[in-house]
Amino acid sequence: MTLAQFRKRELQAKLTSLDQDLTDWVGKTSKPPLSRHRSQMLRAEAKIRGLLSIFEGNQQWTDAKEDTILAKAASWEKLVLTAHSVWDAFRGKLALRLEPRFAETLAACDDLVWECYEPALQRFLPGHKKEPPLVYLNSTWSPFLRKRETPFAQEIVEGLDAEKEKDPELVKTLEQLPVPLLGLPWFQVNHLPSALLIAHEVGHAVESDFGLRDAIRDALDAALSDPYEWKLCASEVFADLYGCLCMGKYLAAAVLDIMVASKDAVAQDTAFGRYPPRATRAGLLVEALTQLGQVAAAGEIRARWESVYGAIDSSPDVRSVVKAIYDGLGLKTLMGLPGDVQDLADNAGDGANIANETNARRLFCAAREVYERGFENQMKKAAPLLVRQIVNGQKAQFRYRGAPVKDEAALKNKLQNDLKEDFNLGVAWRKQLGLDLD
Repeated sequence: MTLAQFRKRELQAKLTSLDQDLTDWVGKTSKPPLSRHRSQMLRAEAKIRGLLSIFEGNQQWTDAKEDTILAKAASWEKLVLTAHSVWDAFRGKLALRLEPRFAETLAACDDLVWECYEPALQRFLPGHKKEPPLVYLNSTWSPFLRKRETPFAQEIVEGLDAEKEKDPELVKTLEQLPVPLLGLPWFQVNHLPSALLIAHEVGHAVESDFGLRDAIRDALDAALSDPYEWKLCASEVFADLYGCLCMGKYLAAAVLDIMVASKDAVAQDTAFGRYPPRATRAGLLVEALTQLGQVAAAGEIRARWESVYGAIDSSPDVRSVVKAIYDGLGLKTLMGLPGDVQDLADNAGDGANIANETNARRLFCAAREVYERGFENQMKKAAPLLVRQIVNGQKAQFRYRGAPVKDEAALKNKLQNDLKEDFNLGVAWRKQLGLDLD
């Protein structure tokens, strides 16, 4: 065999290994525990198949002459490795769900994501074709969202021509391909109360997926005489306020946790940037709860902050910003607050039956309530019980955009048009990347 023939065989092996892995994972998602993610898996597969469809029945590939192989091998390999990279962005996140220690907690977090995301989906873009964020574990110190364009912009286009990365059509294509990925710190598997910050990250997904960026900034323009500084941190402010809609005072408490610093650091934190100053951020959380009718809860959060750092920011601008976002975007009626979870926390802390509750937002809030009571023995009982209750209460075998689906046949029926579009997006992406065979 010649060098060119060896090179062709190597590329074929890379194609075959990806095909086999995709087929294997399609099988894995046909049954629990991964059946919740079948629609995400099938859509990812369709995009990758579209990306690689140029190899199917193409004589330039199947009957490649030696000179053609020598000339084209590098670009063909880039196409194959791009497909592997696309798949890797999903594969590792799904594989975490096969590890028994993580499986139930990740499933519970997936359910929380959907309950926070779905009301905005129905309000702002019913019939939207994008899937809710996929939760995974990583080494960050707090949850964060990698938006739909981010995984591919960072992981896939490295090595492309620099001018290609600036191509607006390429950027547009990239934004349509992935599901957003919501990273959780590894420790949250053992510390459920801080996972409430998921609601904040869902707020970022809502802003991005439903095109709310301009509406948020327009609302600030209308409400403030000088909105410049507020626009710098508008996305983080929106995410905090959205999180309060989802989880009430328990989200506010989780945000306070991650703002803890020395008294001097907080006193010197006066500049607006990606985030508002800490005292202002605390003031926004208190004002959000107040405008949502949770006056007593607002008082609790205020007292918790002020007992350490002194007065929160209660300026007219804080009130105006909260009102502008909640009223200007019509968010107050988006979803009901979790409500009183005291009884849930009592029962969970005692290890008692909570079989009548299936709402993931309420069950996560109950975990935070038990945690805030400070009894470690109760938390040890409550956390696994609450996680199991969320998973068992939301155990539809298949889902479409997060919602339960009757069976796999119904799922396939719903996915027909989506999968065709995904395949075509894969083809379009390949062309935008300049990775066709000829």
